[in-house]
Amino acid sequence: MKADFLHYQKLGRLTEADIDDRDVVLFPEKINGYYYMISRPKFKRDKMPSIYISKAKDLLAFNNPKLLLTGENPKWEVQRIGISSVPIKTKYGWFMLYHGVDKKGVYRVGAIILDLKDPSKVIARTKDYIMEPDTPFELNGIYNGCVFPTATVLKDNTLYIYYGCADKYIGLATANFNELVKYVLKQKA
Repeated sequence: MKADFLHYQKLGRLTEADIDDRDVVLFPEKINGYYYMISRPKFKRDKMPSIYISKAKDLLAFNNPKLLLTGENPKWEVQRIGISSVPIKTKYGWFMLYHGVDKKGVYRVGAIILDLKDPSKVIARTKDYIMEPDTPFELNGIYNGCVFPTATVLKDNTLYIYYGCADKYIGLATANFNELVKYVLKQKA
């Protein structure tokens, strides 16, 4: 197989075919010999769609998802929450953004830090959102009132956050990464 992104082999789903599973993110490296995946399967037992973590020795054999996070803040996490970016490895743990949806359907963004050796353990989590829709292109579109990060790039201590705006536009926000990590760490889980 050539490594050119033109030739590939389709292998199938990472998640179970009979479960509505969204916001799927893989960790960028193995941890203690395992691949880790975060997703938001819709289980009937859950009061609201929540974030789960799974591990596997084989990329096609993820099963037994474990509950990682559920909505805690009644101001902005009452309908659902889901992961919004690929984990970034820091000396403190795995940093990630996630989204929460309030009772009016507004999407906002929070952050978590997971344990480096066991990412099923939450070390820190923002108590309140760190990003919300407040400009016309975030407030008005196909889905009004939505900021939804989909990718992050860390370069020279600047975190570039690429995010969907009202399901119509793409935005870019930046943050000092070290300051953001320190802010999240102050809010131990």
